[in-house]
Amino acid sequence: MNKKQKTNWWINIALLLSFLLTFFLDLTGVIAHQWVGIISNFFAGFHLILHRDWVKSVLNRIFQNQSGKTRRYLVVDFLILFGFILIGFTGLAMSTWLNLPIKNYDAWRQIHIAVSISSLIFILIKLTLHRRWFERMIRKLLTSSVMIPVENVVVQSTNGNSNRMGRREFLVSMGVISTASVIALASASKSLAESIITTETAEINADHSQTIENTETTPQVTETPKVTVQPTETIQAATQTPTVEETQANPSSSPTENNCTVRCPRGCAFPGHCKRYTDTKNNGRCDLGECL
Repeated sequence: MNKKQKTNWWINIALLLSFLLTFFLDLTGVIAHQWVGIISNFFAGFHLILHRDWVKSVLNRIFQNQSGKTRRYLVVDFLILFGFILIGFTGLAMSTWLNLPIKNYDAWRQIHIAVSISSLIFILIKLTLHRRWFERMIRKLLTSSVMIPVENVVVQSTNGNSNRMGRREFLVSMGVISTASVIALASASKSLAESIITTETAEINADHSQTIENTETTPQVTETPKVTVQPTETIQAATQTPTVEETQANPSSSPTENNCTVRCPRGCAFPGHCKRYTDTKNNGRCDLGECL
C-alpha cells in the first residue's frame, strides 16, 4: 500500500468516526459537539481535495455518456457534499460562538438534525458501493509485510489465510460501523422527534396564553351607579360618597390577580435543545420557561 492510499484510508476513517461522534450530543456536550463538527467538516474538505482529479474528470464528462456506476457515485457524493455544507451552515448559525438572534431556533435545529441523518444514510450507501475497496484496504493493512534481514527463511504461501483474515476483519469492521450508525440514527431521530413535539407544545401554549390575554383585556361592562336624591335634599346630595353596592360594582376596587410571566415558551426539559438552557433550581425544567 502506497502513502497516498494510506492517507486516503485514514482520512476516511477519521471523517466517519468524527461524524458519528456528532450524533451523541448528550455525551459530548454543546461545546465539544461544535468542535467535533468543525473537525468533521475539515476531514470532508480534505477528502474532497484528495479526490479532486476524479471529481474534475467526472465533471468534465458530466454531459457525456457515462456508466450507471459512475453516475451513482457522482449523485451520492454530491448529496453528501451538499449535506455537509448545509450541516456546517446551520451549525454555525446556531453555535454559541456567533450567538446569533435566531427567531425560529427550533426550525433551524430540526433542519440541522434531519440533514445530518440524511447525510449519514448516504455515507452508509457510499460505503456499500465501495465495499470491495474497503475490504481490499483492510486486507492490505493486515497483510503488509515487515522487511527483516533473516537468513535461510522458508517462505510459505499465506494467500488463503490472508484472504480469510481480511474478509473476517472486514465483516467485523462493517458490523461495528453499522452498529454505531444505527445507534447514532436512533439518537438523532429521537432528538428530532422531541424537538418537533417541543415546538408543537410551545405553539399550543403560546396560543393558549394569547387567548387568555385577549380574554383578560376585554373591557367589562359595568352598571352605572344610581344616585337617589330626595326632594328635600340640596344639590350637595348628588356628590355623596358611593354606597357599598357601588364599590363592589367598581372593578378597580377588587384585588388584582397575579400575572404569570414566561420568558421562553419552548419549555425545554433537558439540555441539548437550546444554547440558552439553564436549570438553577434543579427541577428538570429550563428557568426561562417557568413563571416569574
